[in-house]
Amino acid sequence: MLPTPCEAAGIEHPTDLDGISFLPTLLGKPQKPHEFLYWEIPAGGGQQALRMGEWKGVRQGLMQRLTDLELDNLREDPSESKNVAAQHPEVVARISS
Repeated sequence: MLPTPCEAAGIEHPTDLDGISFLPTLLGKPQKPHEFLYWEIPAGGGQQALRMGEWKGVRQGLMQRLTDLELDNLREDPSESKNVAAQHPEVVARISS
């Protein structure tokens, strides 16, 4: 979130952080598109997620060293009930890199 108040104040944000300003959205202007969104949640044994277009990759059980990636197509399956990782290895490879 830090890039947002920095842009509003007209100052540069630190370059060693991962984030984009959402000030354009707050001002009702077009938002600069971003390639992906990434987040981590330490609860529940550790989780990682990445959203890239219509795809969402999730890893759960990081503390137990489980590294299998669940892949969901949010356009075709918005409830995220069908893991399609086996059918789309190229997307899994891109998300995993």
